[in-house]
Amino acid sequence: MPAVTFLAGADRDVFEIFARIEARDPDAADAFLQRIADRVWQLAGHSESGPVFVAPFRRLVMRGYPFGIFYTVEGARLFVQAVLDLRQSPEAIRRRLSLES
Repeated sequence: MPAVTFLAGADRDVFEIFARIEARDPDAADAFLQRIADRVWQLAGHSESGPVFVAPFRRLVMRGYPFGIFYTVEGARLFVQAVLDLRQSPEAIRRRLSLES
């Protein structure tokens, strides 16, 4: 089972999403964090669960939420690179993942 590391940008993404949800509904914000934990646990056991978005990035969609977990697998490590709103343009997502300048 690979070790999972959240990079600083992914931590920031989760915090910002959590804060927006919490402003409307604290219980929903807690449920969001639990969903993130559940999906990351899934990835730890099945790192190829998310299809390739653009190599080397994979994307796991969060059911019930408009967000995707973008991650890479490097050897025995899984790096969560970003948690992004999937309603934005693919170009914006690629920019955030530093795939376009």
